[in-house]
Amino acid sequence: MRRRLSSTARRSQLALGLIRGWRAVVVFKVLGAFVGVLWLIQLTARLPLDQLGVLFGVIALFELTQHVSSLGVNSYCDRFLTSDWAKAPRVTFVRRLLLVFAWRLVTLATAAIVLAGLMPWIEAALGWAGLTIAPGLMLAYVLCEGLFRFLEIVLTATLQQVACQALLFARGLGRLVLMALMLVDPLTALDVLWVDILVTAVCCVVAMVVVVRMAIGLPVEREMSSPALASRLDFTWRSYVALLLERVSNVDVVKLLVSGSLGPSALALFGLAHAIADYAARYMPLAMFHGQIRAWLTARLEQGVPLGSDDDDARLLLRVNVIFIAAASPALVLFGEALLNSAGVREGYGDLTLLLAGMAPLAVLTTGRISLSLSAHLRQDGAALLHASAVAVVTPLWVWIASPSLGLLAAVIGCWWLELGPCLMLLRRHGRQLRAWWGSGNQGVGIVAAASVASGIGAGLLQVLDGGGSVWTAMCAYALVYCAMLVACRAFSSRDFGLLQSAIRR
Repeated sequence: MRRRLSSTARRSQLALGLIRGWRAVVVFKVLGAFVGVLWLIQLTARLPLDQLGVLFGVIALFELTQHVSSLGVNSYCDRFLTSDWAKAPRVTFVRRLLLVFAWRLVTLATAAIVLAGLMPWIEAALGWAGLTIAPGLMLAYVLCEGLFRFLEIVLTATLQQVACQALLFARGLGRLVLMALMLVDPLTALDVLWVDILVTAVCCVVAMVVVVRMAIGLPVEREMSSPALASRLDFTWRSYVALLLERVSNVDVVKLLVSGSLGPSALALFGLAHAIADYAARYMPLAMFHGQIRAWLTARLEQGVPLGSDDDDARLLLRVNVIFIAAASPALVLFGEALLNSAGVREGYGDLTLLLAGMAPLAVLTTGRISLSLSAHLRQDGAALLHASAVAVVTPLWVWIASPSLGLLAAVIGCWWLELGPCLMLLRRHGRQLRAWWGSGNQGVGIVAAASVASGIGAGLLQVLDGGGSVWTAMCAYALVYCAMLVACRAFSSRDFGLLQSAIRR
């Protein structure tokens, strides 16, 4: 009886800690979104087209290096570090944390050294003639950025959401301020990378202090029952192989192929369109809180709460996410290029609207993939993740073959398969959960109708209105019409409103 009460108390304490920090997480997420938009506008306004392409290429190289070099440490932390934080004694948790920290530091340093040494050959292959990235600069960038990403994973896995989001916001704001203070015009990709290194290094120091304080605050003695080492390693290696297959065929590889086939200026155009579409998708509710939701559900699972007990909340979250996507996707096409032009971006982005039209709807598929991947993650179904990643390996071959004849259209088609292929494979295993979450089909029809009417009015106003404030006027009208149509079409039921009110009170 005492053990049962102790378990109940731990679950209550966990939930209380999450609820108290939830509002702060939302605030920092929203502030970070505004800072990120300003950062993207600064880049497009102050960097020449070829330099922006090189910057996108360097970021793509880092993303590949970051994930390929992890050797499973990210998957391990996402799934099992949360379990250790929730249940293991302090000494055990610290020992395992130090092990994964050393694991990541060694693999990251090795990868950074190799990448820095290969940069002259990489630059030649990607068409960056005369745009040299010094090996030392690449080494420092990969080390600082990679360490910060790892510390972000640790903070998320241990449910330190407020500290994590505050650091991300401070990092974004610091980069924005430092770049605004640089009076050089035009800037180069090297200038931006040095700003990123300086700010990220400071944030790494702060993040390590937060991790140490978190570890010190854990109970010295706790009841411990965790998955066996064999089970941990089996899930970790399967997840890593799945990640490896995904990363050697994901959009970062597509970007590098675009640069090699069509040049850095084409990469700048494609990279900007993808950044805008990805940015909008990343700040959808489901994607924005994906890491926190995954850590929270993992901790609840370890505390004895069965899977499937939160279907009402999951169903509402998925529908709210689709409502945001239905609003954001047409808005990107209608207002994306106009907003960048009003911000004073440099010339050379003539096909941006067409690219946005092709990439904005991808957020719908991203929603399904995140939901299905989360289900597989919680069930430790590494095989499902592995199969889902394997279907995307044909994408780089397609882009490489088709780019000379189709241009950037080949890259857009490749991006669609990167999302659609994994969704189809995951649906075979976990499609029942996704279908059960949605609810009434009439609500989906109402959402589509609301987006269609709002898009028509927004497009009409853009054609009729003139002046500097026409874009903002059309955007406000678009948002108001969309919200009014959602109410008129009853996209939310009375039960949904009750759940939303409950979530806000919590």
